[in-house]
Amino acid sequence: MIYYSNRILWRLLLHSHGSAIASSSTLGRAVVVAALSTTLVVVQRERPTLLPTEALDQLLLSASVFLAILLGLRVFSALHQWQRGVDDVSSIADAARTLTATACAFVHFSRKGIADRAQIRNKCQFIRDVKRYILLYVTLVFHDCNESDAPLELRALLTQKEADEFSSTEVLTLGEHTWNRERNVVGSANKMRAAIVELWLRRTINRARRKSYVTVEQAMELNKIVSTLPQMYTRIFNLCNVPIAFNLAQCLHVCFVGYLLLMGAALAPVMGFMAALYVAVAAVLLFALDNVAASIECPFGADANDVDLEARILAIQDELKVILQAHFHSVGHVDSFKEQDRMASLSSLLSVDVETVSRGRTRHESVSSSYSSNERPSQYSAPSSTSATDRAVLLSIQPEAYGAIEEADDELASPPPMHGSDDHAHIAV
Repeated sequence: MIYYSNRILWRLLLHSHGSAIASSSTLGRAVVVAALSTTLVVVQRERPTLLPTEALDQLLLSASVFLAILLGLRVFSALHQWQRGVDDVSSIADAARTLTATACAFVHFSRKGIADRAQIRNKCQFIRDVKRYILLYVTLVFHDCNESDAPLELRALLTQKEADEFSSTEVLTLGEHTWNRERNVVGSANKMRAAIVELWLRRTINRARRKSYVTVEQAMELNKIVSTLPQMYTRIFNLCNVPIAFNLAQCLHVCFVGYLLLMGAALAPVMGFMAALYVAVAAVLLFALDNVAASIECPFGADANDVDLEARILAIQDELKVILQAHFHSVGHVDSFKEQDRMASLSSLLSVDVETVSRGRTRHESVSSSYSSNERPSQYSAPSSTSATDRAVLLSIQPEAYGAIEEADDELASPPPMHGSDDHAHIAV
């Protein structure tokens, strides 16, 4: 995202990167309309009585009012959709923080030296799994927004069992989109991966409930938070992939072109061939506004003006790490947290793949020649990334190092059922 300063006017007006006015689509459409307007001027000079001047002036005034209303609705509707997109991204980040903090608060730990070490390790693993899965889910959402696919980095974040489950459904090796031959539809690979991660989250919560790490009511509360994730993903997915209807876009461009040709016809008797120049300037402004509206309808993607999702996922990762760090410190098990603390940094593999890092650097460095760092707000810093050495170390770590609460151990580790039920209202120590 381009951060700018209003204090230096010329740098703001003359900066071309990310500009809607200097884009090739805007200038190309303006040239086409100017050529049509020139043809209309030639026709009108050959037949001056073809279009009466007084009628054209009145029609141009009415068309100007109509077009101003139409264009205002278009831009404000796009701004409203931009705000919705930013709110949805913030909501899914809030859900990630809420789920992690709630899972930490629900799991009870005994003081060090009293509790069973294996049970403490399993509880820590449950919290880490919740954090890892929710961060994986959010990162998949952001990857879908950026239209990127990183199966190699994704593989480094999975245990062997999880990778086998992904491979059985072929979503680990899919490209950006996959084709369903039976129903002839195009599906998003990241969306299907996120559905499996949601399943893992629910299974992890259910295993913790069976082991009495959380109560039935607490498990229901965690599942309720998980249920909000696919709804947010669907809203964000629709914002990224569903443009305005074709007939609306066609109608808008017909109005633009008709208005510009009407302007050329009205100015031709007075301005002559200079009318085409005025029409070209008006066309650049109109199509630039349409370009702005089309761009801000979706605040995500590879455009220079889109929201920096790379920086947001790194910020979410740090926030979740702080939550776990504070919780393990409060319960007196800081050592258990530090044993696998470096596993938390593995999530950056998915959020800063090579294409995403280069795109994030391009966005921020593109304005370095025009805007100094002092002119940009201090809170806006370029997204950081892992170095090549860090990535090599992280990729060399065996996926089994993550560990998991194994399904096969449930019956052995869980206490016997009481009153004919496998649900326990108490919290295990």
